[in-house]
This record gives sequence, structure tokens and C-alpha cells, in this order.
Amino acid sequence: GIGAPTLFATAEVADAIQMYNPKIALIADGGLKNSGDLIKAFAAGADATMSGHFFAGCTESPGYIDTIGGRKVKVYRGMGSKEARATGTYAFDRYSNVKKLAEGVSDYVPFVGDVSGVMEQLCEGLRNGLVYGGAQTIQQAKHIKIRKITHAGKIESDAHDLLSRK
Repeated sequence: GIGAPTLFATAEVADAIQMYNPKIALIADGGLKNSGDLIKAFAAGADATMSGHFFAGCTESPGYIDTIGGRKVKVYRGMGSKEARATGTYAFDRYSNVKKLAEGVSDYVPFVGDVSGVMEQLCEGLRNGLVYGGAQTIQQAKHIKIRKITHAGKIESDAHDLLSRK
């Protein structure tokens, strides 16, 4: 998936796994920002997903809580970021000293509270997504059809309120 979006890379690898060894599990990694992305990854063929983004703003995650512009935030350091490498808090086997180029980012993420609340929201979103896709299990989600929509369709399907028209 080098240089490819997660959904595209997941679908390509899922096809290869089906051709060569269907017993191999596929983990979609990176770029997942919400529970809807989980459903898309499963529909593309993933068996599991991985994303530090979901939990980066949790109380239990490493880093400190700060306030910027009146909002609570948490410092987020990707495992391969320059900052994580400088402090020695990176995954040595994946981001060894041989690699000079940073493969992660550091930034502030919204503080979201305890991981239990995040898990509750992800699970509820996953259940809703399965229902919308006509599936009852993650295994059945692999049969959800992914479709393209127009830019106008994307705007219409985004969350909106009754007072403003986009």
C-alpha cells in the first residue's frame, strides 16, 4: 500500500490474499478516522483494523493534556515521528535506527476522555454501519458493496442541520 490510500490498498491486498492464500488475515492500517471507516475497511476485505487516531486523545494514551483556544487537547506522536524517535519512544522493530526519514506525525488531537467512551461510540457506529450495509457480522460486511458518489452526493450525505443549507 505504499503511497496508496488505506481503502484502495486494503482492497488490492484482499484480492491478492484470495488468489494466493485465503487463510491469511488482513489488517487495514492507517487513515481510519471514524466508525464509518471501519465498515469501509471490512467491506474492502479487512479482517481487523488498526488506528492510533481513535485512541490518541484518550485519558489512557501517552502524552499530556493541554488547553488551546479554550479546548482541551492531547499531544499525539505517531510511532515513527521525528519527536517520538528523539525521545526513544518508537517501535524499534518497525522504525529502526537505520531509517532516517520520519514515518509519522506529531500534532494535537482533541481530548476525548476515557477509552471506554471511545470504544462505546466505535462499537455503536460499527453496529449502525453493519445495519446500513445489510450485514449482521464483520464477516458479512465483506459482502457490502462499495459505491462511488458524486461530490454533490457527498455534500448531501454529510451531517447537516435545518437552519443552514449547503
